[in-house]
Amino acid sequence: MPGDIFMMLCENISFAYPGKELIFKNYSLSMEPGEKIALMGPSGSGKSTLFSLLAGLLHPIEGTINLCRTSMVFQEDRLPPSLSALQQLQLVAPHTSNTALCGLLEELGLSGWENACPAQLSGGMRRRVALARAAAFQSNLWLLDEPFTGLDANAIEIAANFILRHIPKDAMLLAALHKPEEAVLLKAHILSLT
Repeated sequence: MPGDIFMMLCENISFAYPGKELIFKNYSLSMEPGEKIALMGPSGSGKSTLFSLLAGLLHPIEGTINLCRTSMVFQEDRLPPSLSALQQLQLVAPHTSNTALCGLLEELGLSGWENACPAQLSGGMRRRVALARAAAFQSNLWLLDEPFTGLDANAIEIAANFILRHIPKDAMLLAALHKPEEAVLLKAHILSLT
């Protein structure tokens, strides 16, 4: 029956950084295909840690993480410094045509910046390259950790529309956001992490 199909992303996980208190204790999260969740909570509530766990970059003390093909936009820039904007996309989508990859950059207002390296780009431009890279990878789980950082209101709207156009219909979106209006732009329901 529709609505009964879901994917358990993590089940009963517990996690703490060495020498620190538990951030998660017996935490579980499941999503339906096509579901969009805006994860909201104060700084230090574990949003970025949860994303790193779901992406397999950290490992829980207890519990199960069900890894799947994941596109991730990190909270901080994670663009290899020696690669141009276009090469960032080629890295994750080597069989996609340059025309298609340049089209992704163009949709985000980066036409003419295809050959620029991260040091030549503003913070907002680097953020848009990271979003284009996530779209180029085409995965069934998109983890976007503060995807609108460094973007003005117009660029946020463009980026949100870009995400909605390019996320596959059955892919799941989990975005760490600070503002409820950003969740509305992504057509996501809010899940509080406290």
